[in-house]
Amino acid sequence: MDPQMQQLVQRLVADPHDAAALAAAHQAGTQDPQSYATLLETVAQRTSDTGIASHWLNEAAQVWQSLGDSGKHQQLLMLAAERDPSNAEVVAQVVAACQARGDVASIVKLRESMCTVLKAQLRGDDCDRAAVRATLIETHQQLAEHYHNSGDGNSEACHLAALVDADPSDMLAIYS
Repeated sequence: MDPQMQQLVQRLVADPHDAAALAAAHQAGTQDPQSYATLLETVAQRTSDTGIASHWLNEAAQVWQSLGDSGKHQQLLMLAAERDPSNAEVVAQVVAACQARGDVASIVKLRESMCTVLKAQLRGDDCDRAAVRATLIETHQQLAEHYHNSGDGNSEACHLAALVDADPSDMLAIYS
């Protein structure tokens, strides 16, 4: 990576909202999309903020997709989902890709990770509690349905209990 790109990486890691650095990176990306994608990946690897990292990985994935590299696109989407399982846009893309290839195990693993991260977010103060809670409820419902359909009553019961904890007014979960 050339020194100018290294400097942009440092600036974006320090301040992901640095408008001048973003504009310079985007301009460089119009001339050399592969270097731009690599820059985005590098920023994602070096940042400690999982939400920002997931965003950069998703952006890099989109660049690779536009370049016709579906393998790199999928790899980066999976990394983005692993870094921030609460990123609904990324998770939806990963779930769609997993469904297309019949990879139910990866979907379940991702949704289980989502539940863990979303519960932790609800314990904190820095989130849109209603949106996080709604996503958590939806994810528990999806997992309970999956475990019901696969005959895993214990895991289904765990997610139904989590539904009752998340939404005590959910009569379906209470009586299931």
